[in-house]
Amino acid sequence: MENIIYTGATFDFMQGKLRYELIKHKIQCMSSRVSGRSDDCSRAVVIINPEAKMAWIEYVSEDIAEYDKEGNVFTCDIEEVSKILKDWEEGLDAPKMAE
Repeated sequence: MENIIYTGATFDFMQGKLRYELIKHKIQCMSSRVSGRSDDCSRAVVIINPEAKMAWIEYVSEDIAEYDKEGNVFTCDIEEVSKILKDWEEGLDAPKMAE
C-alpha cells in the first residue's frame, strides 16, 4: 500500500476524530502542509502515508486521477482508516480499492 486517500471532511483531519486516530497510530499530522491548490485542483483530500508516518491535505482534481493507481486505498470512513492502519502495522495486506 502506498497511500490512504481520505475523501471525507478535512475538518476530521484538522480537529476531529481522524486526527485522533492518526495520532494513535503514530502518524504525524502536517497541518501546515497543504499542496496542489489551483483552478484544476480544488477538491481537498487527506493523504496518509503509513510508511512515512505522515498525513497532509492535498488539493486534487474532482476525479482524483492523480492518485488513481494500484496501491492507493480510497475511503471516507474514519473507522476504515483505523482498521487499515492497524492491519498495516500488523503486516497484513490492506484491503483493495473497491471496484
